[in-house]
Order: sequence, then structure tokens, then C-alpha cells
Amino acid sequence: MAGTYRILGKTVQSHQLAIATLLTVGVAGFALTRGDSKPAEKADVSAKSAAATPAKGDDMNVEQLIAELIEENDENVN
Repeated sequence: MAGTYRILGKTVQSHQLAIATLLTVGVAGFALTRGDSKPAEKADVSAKSAAATPAKGDDMNVEQLIAELIEENDENVN
């Protein structure tokens, strides 16, 4: 017969512990690997700002660029 364990005053059979362990690992693995839409949105914003920057060799107006980024950020927050 399979062994039993006493956990918090209750008798638990070893196969019940094995099933609980497998379920816990499976649920934790699913929760950690499921996709989240937030990183994709951040990547999209990075692509937009990269497209808005002038090509190398062009003069860059840093003040205008910062003002545009702040304006875009304010629009996204509100």
C-alpha cells in the first residue's frame, strides 16, 4: 500500500500529493507563460517614435522632439 503523510494534522496519501504537485506546477507554468498585451503596446510606441526621428545626417531639433514625445505621452495617459 502507498505511504501516507500527516500534514497539518490530516492524513494525506502520497498519490494525492503527487497530483497536487503536478497541478500546482502546471498552473504556475501556465500563469507565467501566458501572453500579455501590454509589452506589445510598448513595442508599438517604440516603433512610432523610431519612425518619427530623422535619419542620420539630418539636423535634429532636440527640443521639438522632446515636446512631441511629451505630447504623445500625455495623449496616451489621458
